[in-house]
Amino acid sequence: MKKRFLSMLLTVAMALSLTAPSAFATGETITFASNITGSGVKAGETFQVTVDSKEITGAYSAEIKISFDKNIFEVTNMVWNTSIPQSSAPTNVTEANNAGAFAKGYVDNDGGEVLTIPENTHFVTATFKVKDTATAGESKINLISYQFTNEYSSPLSGITANTEELSVN
Repeated sequence: MKKRFLSMLLTVAMALSLTAPSAFATGETITFASNITGSGVKAGETFQVTVDSKEITGAYSAEIKISFDKNIFEVTNMVWNTSIPQSSAPTNVTEANNAGAFAKGYVDNDGGEVLTIPENTHFVTATFKVKDTATAGESKINLISYQFTNEYSSPLSGITANTEELSVN
């Protein structure tokens, strides 16, 4: 009798685990954009790059990383979203300019809860300056990493981004 009860309990537990809601994101999730218009920017001029997202559900952690040619550009300012619990201090301007990249991670270290990433979440605005020593030509700024993971550290499915490189002339 005891074995039968345990067998039934295990069967019910397995069936319930198959119906647990899965994590997902809706539509093209991440938008990587700049405010560059016309024929681009020239040496000494500034422009902004932003990373925004649509609603993302089921994420327990998130990371955004952007790279750039540090011989052409320098970051003059970065404003990160502070309404989402942060797992690490964001890259500062000096670190970004030394590395030619910057990143930020998000996770709820205190409660281990799902992150709240609503529609129109703004992750970062970075202001760049084209160095005075830059020569005319095309250079790229890239969204090189955008990762959102579930409670088991597995990547969430369905999250997409416009990963085109931003070209600066």
